[in-house]
Amino acid sequence: MTPSEDLQNSWFNALHERRKNALGVFKDPEYINVFNGVIDKYCDSAHFIYELLQNADDAKATEVEMVLTKNQFIFTHNGKERFTVSDPENAEEDRMNNRLGHINAITAIGFSSKNNVPTNDIDDIKIGKFGVGFKAVFQYTTTPAIYDKPFCFKIEDYIVPTKLNDTTLQREGKTVFVIPFDRKDIDAQQAYEDIEQKISSLDYPQLFLRNMQTISWNTPTQRGKIVKQLLEKYDTYRNITTALYELNSTRGSQNKILLLSRNVTVADTDNKHIISIGYFLNEKGRIDTECRPNINCFFPTHENIDTCYIIHAPFALVDNRQQIKRNNNVNDSLFKSIGELAADSLVVLKELSIKNKRPLLDDNIFALMHHNLESFEEKKNYYYWEQPEKKSFVDYYMKIVDNEPIFFSKQKKYITKSNGWWGDDGIRKLLSTEQLDYLTKSKKDNYVKIENEEIKYDFILCSLNTRNAEDMKRYGIDIMSDSKFAEYLNVHFMNAQSEEWLTKLYKYILDNRLTEKYQKNAGLTSEAPMLNAPIIKNECNEFVSPYRGDKLYIFFKSENIVSPEYTINSNLYEKNEQFRSIIKQLGVTEPSIYDQIRIQLAKDLNKEELNHLLKTIIKYNNDCDEKAHHTLFLLLKDKLSLYCKTINDITEESIPCHIDQMIDDSSMLIEYYSCTSIKNKHYIDREFYSETIEAVGERTFNNFLNDFNFCTLPPVVSENAYLTEEELALRPDKYYSNMKEVVTLEGLNDVLKNIVQSNRAKELSHYIWDSLIKILKKDLSTSEGKKLFSNDSGSYHYYKWHTQVWQSCTLREWLRQYKWLHIDGQLRSIEEGVYVDNLIPELYTYDERLNSLLLIEKSPINEEQESIKQMSEATQQKFLYGEIAKNNGVSSPEELEKLIQAGRSALQAKEEQKAKEGKLEKTSLQKDLPKRKKSEKFSNKDFSEENTSSKIEKHKQTVPKSASLEDVLTGFEEKANLQREEIEQVMTLREMIENSKKYSYGWLKALMTLEVQSTGIESASGKRSINILFDRIMSDTEHVNRIILTSASRNIPNMIEDIDGIPVTFFFRNGEKQTVVFDTASVKEDALIVRGNSSLEPIIKSIINNISIIYRASIDIEKPIELIKRWKSLIEELPFKSDDESVKDNLRSDLKFIFGPPGTGKTTTLAKRIIGLMDQTKQCRILVLAPTNKACDVLAKKVLELEPENDYWLWRFISTMDPELEDEEIVYQRNSDIMRQDQVCVVSTIARYSFDGFEDGMLNSINWDYVIIDEASMIPLYQILPPLFNEQSGKIWIAGDPFQIDPIVNIDLWKDENIYKMIELRNFANPKTSPVQFDVELLMTQYRSIPVIGELYSQYMYQGKLCHDRSAASHRVLNMGIQESPLNIISFPVNKDSIFETKRLMGSNIHIYSVLFTVEFLKYITGQLSKDCSNKPIRIGVLSPYGVEIQSIEKLYNQTCLPYSNITVDFGTSHGFQGDQCDIVIAVMNPPASGLKRNAELTFINKPNILNVAVSRAKDYLFILMPGKEYELFPMLHELKKLGKIMVSTRCNNFYTSDEIEKIIFGNIHYIEDNTYVTAHQITNVYSDPLAKYEVRVDDQALDIQINR
Repeated sequence: MTPSEDLQNSWFNALHERRKNALGVFKDPEYINVFNGVIDKYCDSAHFIYELLQNADDAKATEVEMVLTKNQFIFTHNGKERFTVSDPENAEEDRMNNRLGHINAITAIGFSSKNNVPTNDIDDIKIGKFGVGFKAVFQYTTTPAIYDKPFCFKIEDYIVPTKLNDTTLQREGKTVFVIPFDRKDIDAQQAYEDIEQKISSLDYPQLFLRNMQTISWNTPTQRGKIVKQLLEKYDTYRNITTALYELNSTRGSQNKILLLSRNVTVADTDNKHIISIGYFLNEKGRIDTECRPNINCFFPTHENIDTCYIIHAPFALVDNRQQIKRNNNVNDSLFKSIGELAADSLVVLKELSIKNKRPLLDDNIFALMHHNLESFEEKKNYYYWEQPEKKSFVDYYMKIVDNEPIFFSKQKKYITKSNGWWGDDGIRKLLSTEQLDYLTKSKKDNYVKIENEEIKYDFILCSLNTRNAEDMKRYGIDIMSDSKFAEYLNVHFMNAQSEEWLTKLYKYILDNRLTEKYQKNAGLTSEAPMLNAPIIKNECNEFVSPYRGDKLYIFFKSENIVSPEYTINSNLYEKNEQFRSIIKQLGVTEPSIYDQIRIQLAKDLNKEELNHLLKTIIKYNNDCDEKAHHTLFLLLKDKLSLYCKTINDITEESIPCHIDQMIDDSSMLIEYYSCTSIKNKHYIDREFYSETIEAVGERTFNNFLNDFNFCTLPPVVSENAYLTEEELALRPDKYYSNMKEVVTLEGLNDVLKNIVQSNRAKELSHYIWDSLIKILKKDLSTSEGKKLFSNDSGSYHYYKWHTQVWQSCTLREWLRQYKWLHIDGQLRSIEEGVYVDNLIPELYTYDERLNSLLLIEKSPINEEQESIKQMSEATQQKFLYGEIAKNNGVSSPEELEKLIQAGRSALQAKEEQKAKEGKLEKTSLQKDLPKRKKSEKFSNKDFSEENTSSKIEKHKQTVPKSASLEDVLTGFEEKANLQREEIEQVMTLREMIENSKKYSYGWLKALMTLEVQSTGIESASGKRSINILFDRIMSDTEHVNRIILTSASRNIPNMIEDIDGIPVTFFFRNGEKQTVVFDTASVKEDALIVRGNSSLEPIIKSIINNISIIYRASIDIEKPIELIKRWKSLIEELPFKSDDESVKDNLRSDLKFIFGPPGTGKTTTLAKRIIGLMDQTKQCRILVLAPTNKACDVLAKKVLELEPENDYWLWRFISTMDPELEDEEIVYQRNSDIMRQDQVCVVSTIARYSFDGFEDGMLNSINWDYVIIDEASMIPLYQILPPLFNEQSGKIWIAGDPFQIDPIVNIDLWKDENIYKMIELRNFANPKTSPVQFDVELLMTQYRSIPVIGELYSQYMYQGKLCHDRSAASHRVLNMGIQESPLNIISFPVNKDSIFETKRLMGSNIHIYSVLFTVEFLKYITGQLSKDCSNKPIRIGVLSPYGVEIQSIEKLYNQTCLPYSNITVDFGTSHGFQGDQCDIVIAVMNPPASGLKRNAELTFINKPNILNVAVSRAKDYLFILMPGKEYELFPMLHELKKLGKIMVSTRCNNFYTSDEIEKIIFGNIHYIEDNTYVTAHQITNVYSDPLAKYEVRVDDQALDIQINR
């Protein structure tokens, strides 16, 4: 009953007062955020429009009109339900009974009556009834107004309803919402724009509303209307309501959608809800499978599960109504219902396709089933062995796929999965439906084709892509792949095919290379499936397989072939060109003798044929070489059977036996088994092969048989025996078996029992004795590894398996109790009193071990004399020594013991002295270490003075003037990712650098700030991090706690080595990932070696075991950025009062520099100095700093090598990657107490100086007596200056070489700056420095290279001042097959042709020809060197200034060349090889890329430091690969020309062109050019077989090389 108007008015007024009273609470500052929180839940601008549409649909409105002006928004609908009010005093009761008034609900917060009462009436279920969602209107207004009957009111202060006197906007039968833009904090224009944008983006919002049909709008700029119209409604199937709607819009779009809906009950509730999926149809009436609509909960959310159909369900959403709640029972239940509906929809689509002849379900089935619910799985890291619950529709689809005929076939019919095959276009064109059906059926044994038989099997139509291929595997669809086709091909099928079809088959095989084994992509080898399929027609007109296993079994006609079944069909060969091509590709020839043997072994032969075959085999075996002999032996071991006699066979018939079943035909072995009951022992029937023996000779025949090592002794076996009475009583449980296992000789118990009946008992006794001795010496055992004379054992099963080992040895008991030893003309047992004396040595060979095992004792007669005689030689000597001691006055054993002890002490002292004097310094050889004109060879004049203009000169630092913002953006790579305001800051800093004096404090701080800003990538949170992807993961075979990550996506900064806790995320191919935090890491070129502690070993082991299913790893760390910021703090703390002060002029004047050129023993010098300091004083603290962990480890190992007993004062700080140092236990952690140490030398990377230390002192706060800095040329200024200016630093030694590798920094303005540049130390012969003359110690003697190589870099960088420790005679002469000398230059062509043109790749340079040439040259010389019989290790180093060049060479070499045991090949850049050395060095100096003429002066190969490191790594041979003189920029390559000039002056050089080397290797000067195809990457790349030996695709982002094996 409707309340009277007066009663409703009274309730309204009461509600007004009630809300005003509540408002007082919410205006309290402690509660004001309640309102703000409600609004903030709806982050989507103008989201309230969706709320109004929902409420309109609840009110059964069919039309909505929206009007937007500059100052308000009006929303009108024609809903049938009017705004009501209820008694506020009964609010809770009304809410529970669904009687709460609309006005009560709209002015409450979270107190709506939406779906509060359980109902089974779908029409009664409301989307929302003015809940919290309506509060979203307060984004733009403070006083929304509602015009309805009987009430017109506005809402003030969020919750207070107030009546309106003005009712002009009240309209009959309609409800009007007015939203004035009156919020003070939001501009009306902003509100207008937000709402207009939302209206413009509406995309059929009424699609899933039950009543809404038309939505129209009117704004100052546009009018529009969206209409949903029902076109057709279909019969309900499987409780699915199917309807076709047309969606029209004035925007011009027109869509049709097939909507399938079902009523479902949701988990944890009794309510029923409608869920739907919708397929959009294109203009042809087909389902659009390319669209990916978001999930709808009445309106679109931001969720997407990659389906081509749109999904709607009443999901539980988060407050902003844009995301679906995770781990929610309601939502999980809805997704299961959606999955079931989607699966059932396939059957509906099939029925509609048949009924309406509309192609809804055809080859699109896998696209329709595709989905991805991973985003709804629980987000946590799983170990690979854990199995998180997978959310998927697959189970529902599988029920349909397994049972319903829903697959569209080639015959345009729907078939089941079990009757369908998928095949690609090629196989579908080759096989008709009838042929596929016959092929599938004829696979079964004894199949007989029936005329007009119903076709059962057909091809499934499917538009296949990568995603669908995965779905096929998931749903178990049979794929008629080439290998499956080959498997199903059978003789029945082939015999039924026409010759015309055979031609098509052979062409298909040839086109797809199905009989070839070739290298495919990713290192995979083709399967060549047709090699073992019956595709070849023989002379018997039968189809046979060309191969059996890996051997060819079809040949051309020949006298050697006994049967035509192994001969190709000559008629088909003559007529059919495709058949001839197949035969040619198979490599069919006339059969060899070996082929004849293979063929005959596969046949059933008569006696005459067998003898003939065996004669052929033995003759071939005698005549062939060792390799052929081995091949024949393997064949015979597998295939050969011989006619044999069987022991204990009364028929005495010969039977064929495989050689594995045969024993030696020695008479005693036959006699042995004749005394047993064993009947499966066979030996060759020599009478059967008498003809063969006569033809080849008995000795040759015996030698042939001996090759097979037939059993000459009875094998050791385990046999069952009954337990003795005593053992039965000792069983711990009645469930024990009454049997035991006895380890014995096969059949021995029978022989011992029956030997007395043998006519050859005496010989058999000796045979048993000798067999036991031989088996004991060979230590033969059973298959379980049990030895003769082992204790008996027994096993039984009672709940689980138990084993009982008895104290007895039954074999010993048998051998002691049976009469089998022939003594004095009769058989006797050992227990009867057989002594060693009774065993005649000529018959029973004396064996102490066997005597002991059988407990055979010596005779007691003449015991003392006999015991002396029976003594071993050593025991007799001891007896003699005792007699001598006694005769020389030694009266007691105690006195003799003292004399012996004194002698031992003297001998030990002598040995120690000898060892001390002969101690040598330990050394180790480090491991792991288009046709053109013929190129012109270099001549001496090419490097003459007039052609060489090279000077090592100081380049004045220039800073470009500040220009426009666009100039800065394009001029410097390090600012590519900065925001605009950051770039403005960079411009300011660069202006400061420009206006500052070089090496001033302001100059230093500005550069430091730039360095910080250029490090890492800024994340969305504003934090900078370093993210690196690795595409290759390898195990470290020598260290189980390490993993190697290679193929990095960017350069790996060395500072990562100084981070504790490296998080590495491993990505598995099944979609899972796992993050492991490793303790430390080491950087090597493009590889990162990570190490974990012992607790991580199980996890690391599991990762290594599953490395094949890991496709990527990544690190994402912020700590490197914090490290660089820490250095910035230290720079800002330097003791300078003004930015104008000069850092250089304020350097300490007592700095000591140790100038160590390559190979001069700088590390040894430092190690000796450190040891000397420790020897000089009892209190000394030394800090050694180096740029890398490798440099730290090298120095620490050298100290250990020179002073092994220093482990109490040598501390390697925090970590090392060197296992030798770990074993020495010199690695100390932060918790070590350094202040208690009187003597300590801490070796650490310099990066840790900024932030790390011990519990009682940071590295930069401890008073050090000495600070030693090693490899100083590689250390940036910002790292080396803080220790130099630290008052805690005592004396400072700086070691290194100014002419080796410069620091790696991000900012180009100081990338060449180090301490040597600052003090202007640039001359070895005259080492002057600035601003004062520092103490510079020169190391003058190099110990690495032979003189001619040492002199090269001595003259190049060190003014010829180096002395050479090695002599010319120490040159290690190696034969590399090219008449090499110690110094070699090989020039290669550089021009505009693709293979000879230098490319830009990832900001670096790469020259394709030099990469391929280097690899082929390296393969050639390693092959030559591998012939060296000395087996001495050879180490080859291949280096290039460019990282991408050397990575390409390394990967290509490792893919195409097998390793040699004595040859190590290492690859790296000049940076990576600093401090290293190799016997042979190949330096690849490719030029800069085309178009970089202006940079030729600045390229790496014009940098003296780079070249100096490259050439000084070589000990005995140096090869420089460089551009030929035809190269247009050759005159500008000053530094290479300077090196060439020096090599000319040594007269110990060879100049080659790459043409000449190619001629030596291949016999063709254009081999690489002829066998290489270079092209650019396309937008889409589809790789087939390589067009040449090397097929190269390259652009500025990637390089792909396909290798044709």
